[in-house]
Amino acid sequence: MAKGHGRKHRHGVGKKPSLDAVRNDINVTPLVDVVLVLLIIFMVVTPLMARGHEVPLPRTHNHSSKKDAHQPVVAIDQNGDVYYDKEKLGQLNPGTIDRLRTSVQRGWDERPETTGMIYVKAQSNLAYGKIYPLLLSINEDLGVSSIDLATAEAKE
Repeated sequence: MAKGHGRKHRHGVGKKPSLDAVRNDINVTPLVDVVLVLLIIFMVVTPLMARGHEVPLPRTHNHSSKKDAHQPVVAIDQNGDVYYDKEKLGQLNPGTIDRLRTSVQRGWDERPETTGMIYVKAQSNLAYGKIYPLLLSINEDLGVSSIDLATAEAKE
């Protein structure tokens, strides 16, 4: 019998593979889990995002005890009229935004520590869809970096 042909040499039989070895294949199980969770979230949220669905403004139980900085107050009512403090500016349009910009700048000049901040108030039964254009114009047209939103206290 020739040398080395009668017996097969197996090196490492019974040994576990090294844990330091890098695997080049992708573990798809976590990926599938994440995709399924996202699919479920979108299936639940998508019907709620349909046009005409009104999202009510929140009511909260815990309110901040932090002292108000007396930043300019912008309000919107049920009819879509915009107010600066108690001054009625009218419906949201470019002219209203110009008057709002002037009023807010005057408020910031009076209280420089509030520059860049605005406090927005709205009626509790007002749909968010009516408030969103105001928030968008405040952010884009006035260059406001901090918009504080008030919530009504939930009565038990």
